Amino acid sequence: NNADNVREIHYLLDQWSKLEPYRALELLDCKFADERVRTFAVQCLEPLSDAEMEELMLQFVQVLKYESYHDSSLARFLLHRALRNKALVGHAFFWNLRGEIVVPEFSERFAFLAEIYLRCCEEHRGELVKQVEMVSKLNRIAVAIQKIPLGKRNDALRKQLQSTHFKKDVQLPSSPAVTVHTLEIAK
Repeated sequence: NNADNVREIHYLLDQWSKLEPYRALELLDCKFADERVRTFAVQCLEPLSDAEMEELMLQFVQVLKYESYHDSSLARFLLHRALRNKALVGHAFFWNLRGEIVVPEFSERFAFLAEIYLRCCEEHRGELVKQVEMVSKLNRIAVAIQKIPLGKRNDALRKQLQSTHFKKDVQLPSSPAVTVHTLEIAK
């Protein structure tokens, strides 16, 4: 909040060489609201591999909450990397955003970013839609089963699953390397 401190940190940022990506993550904490500091941190994240991006995606989506605007250098960086490797980074980006959409304070931001990703991800969109449909159907079944007395839940669950049509060959949202070819429930 001190203009002299802000000028000084901006001057220092211009003098610093890039930080190691994991050190730069600290600058995305809520303690560092200045846009230039956050942009510097994002620039330091460029060397991260796709595997590291996937591994850190939960943390990246969490620190999106500290951005001043929906359109930030971090949001653009994450979208760029997600679109560059849709199967790994994009998948993690979408599902981490989707998990946070339920938080009222941030739902608009996360829904906005998820929509941008879906509009741009081309062939990956179809797979994500199948996954969302599967998760929605399973959630509806779970809610319905909770209303049934404990002793009758197994039979009710079996009937619900048997009567629900699931699309074939759907990747698991939690593990896209695993594909569910068909869901058959024993009678």
